[in-house]
Amino acid sequence: PAGSACAQQLARAGFKVLLADKHQFPRDKVCGDGLIPDAHTAFGRLGVHQAVMRAAQRASHVACIAPRGGRIEVPGRLAVLPRAELDEILRLAAVAAGARWLAPARFEAPLLDGQRICGARLKVGDTVHEVRAQWLVLATGAVPPTASDRLP
Repeated sequence: PAGSACAQQLARAGFKVLLADKHQFPRDKVCGDGLIPDAHTAFGRLGVHQAVMRAAQRASHVACIAPRGGRIEVPGRLAVLPRAELDEILRLAAVAAGARWLAPARFEAPLLDGQRICGARLKVGDTVHEVRAQWLVLATGAVPPTASDRLP
């Protein structure tokens, strides 16, 4: 979600944006189905809250049940949406804002000009493409080993 949100905001600001992902969308992911109040606020800022909530299952509270049967319910503005659907809504919003979409494209390494990062090497199929950019944002959720090994 961070990559699509970033791409959308940069495209809205007039930047030329390439949003690349190693997977085609929609794609499923194990985590991320629960939408807490912070997520609702972020979706509002991105202009996708209505689209998200049309697809989501709303909930007015979450219940926690202890091993011995004790139960506590916490009210809140909550919802559940499969991650594949959420990611697709955010990707489409980024593309609608002007970002170009490329997938599957695997990040191989940053392009370097001396000590300065000037783009990325992306593998699409069996071909490696060099994409030059003034700015490079990696929104991987975790630092890929190829990035941490090669970043100055």
